[in-house]
Amino acid sequence: MFKIVGFVFIGSCILGVIFGKIFNSSGVGWFSAVISSPFLFAMMLDRLKQQEIDDTKALYDQALASGNKRLALHYGRQYYASLREDGRLTTYDEQAIQNDLLSMDK
Repeated sequence: MFKIVGFVFIGSCILGVIFGKIFNSSGVGWFSAVISSPFLFAMMLDRLKQQEIDDTKALYDQALASGNKRLALHYGRQYYASLREDGRLTTYDEQAIQNDLLSMDK
């Protein structure tokens, strides 16, 4: 989390300097830095969330390929939970996991 805040702070400062130079005003630079911070923070959080989804999908696929149903069930639930805003599985998620587990036998 501190890494994200650091990147957002540095990114905002850089944008502030750029806009300050463009408009020849440090006030505009600081104003743009303050305005851009929430947007940069939101972009970083979105990227982290997508990375989490990609990582759990890769683990799920590896578990399915390994033939280990217990591991596949664990990572399948983790993957589908990462897709949900509230982190809770739906009946459809459980059914999709069950279908994947059943297809491992074939």
